Amino acid sequence: MTHHDKQWTALDVRRLRRQLRLSQEAFARLAHVARGTVSEWERGGAVVSPANAGQLDLIAREAGETRPTTAEPSPRDVDLDYVRGRMERLARQLALVLEEANALTAAMRADTPPPEQDPNNDADAETVRRLGAMHARTTHRRR
Repeated sequence: MTHHDKQWTALDVRRLRRQLRLSQEAFARLAHVARGTVSEWERGGAVVSPANAGQLDLIAREAGETRPTTAEPSPRDVDLDYVRGRMERLARQLALVLEEANALTAAMRADTPPPEQDPNNDADAETVRRLGAMHARTTHRRR
């Protein structure tokens, strides 16, 4: 697993460590680095230096391991911190959408037209058009 022309990726480091069935601490001792460095490498927070890449190449060669060639990470290789962060961002976005939907629903119930959105945003314009049409239908039915 020589990386003369390629960098060690976070996935490469994690897979090698797991193939060797080592903890981050044991792998760090083998690579002559701190455990936190291994953690940073595996999370993609730090780049493996050329000197450390040489050490990882040596570890891989001595272990008889080869560099994984699959592009897709296995479920064990997924970075849970990234997934949690992404889920939190999506939850915040969903909360904003729900807040806006609730405001529009309240406006419709109060028989007032929905607030105007940014007319330059096609999604906003389409939403306003559909909500306006819904408002017109519900207003027409009430009368």
